[in-house]
Amino acid sequence: ADGLGYLLDRPSKIFLLDLDDLPPADGDDADELPPARPLTDGDGDDDSPVWLDDDRVAFVASRDEDGAWTPDTLVSDVWSVDLEGAGLRRHTDGRGSVGGLHRGAGGTVVVGAGDLGPSRQDFVARNAVLRRLGEDEPLTDAEADHLACAPAVAGDGTVVAALEQRGDTVVRHLPSGRVLLDGHVSVSGL
Repeated sequence: ADGLGYLLDRPSKIFLLDLDDLPPADGDDADELPPARPLTDGDGDDDSPVWLDDDRVAFVASRDEDGAWTPDTLVSDVWSVDLEGAGLRRHTDGRGSVGGLHRGAGGTVVVGAGDLGPSRQDFVARNAVLRRLGEDEPLTDAEADHLACAPAVAGDGTVVAALEQRGDTVVRHLPSGRVLLDGHVSVSGL
């Protein structure tokens, strides 16, 4: 993004910065930040961090069942670590491509994931499906629903998504399917 070229030698990692340790805004050291602690390491990218709860941070990564980076794959999963960067845990099945994590104030995490088929390489014309993390039941339909933007997750676990259908965008409450907005509209954010 800044003209340096490919960034394969600088993988994205997850760090924890304790904001309780910030110096007072009017002090001499107001511009100094407390040290950031790395929670992940290794060769591959770790992206899209969200809090799972008070003790774990979830993220998206391409890793094998032992947690080692897997290059040259379309498969990505939801992983989590504790606040010491230990206890690596996989939360998805290792067969799809996770596009992002979305967390509501109440702790509900929604995952957008695409099916890569039996070969784990079939991405053409496949749509992401939203699911609550840890649940198998999809909130959207892979054939009919095309996500227009990231879903909104309320504190009570309610999920609202903007879905493109036949050139228009419909905003629906999930999983009830109740339409909140439709017509000839385009929605770019919720």
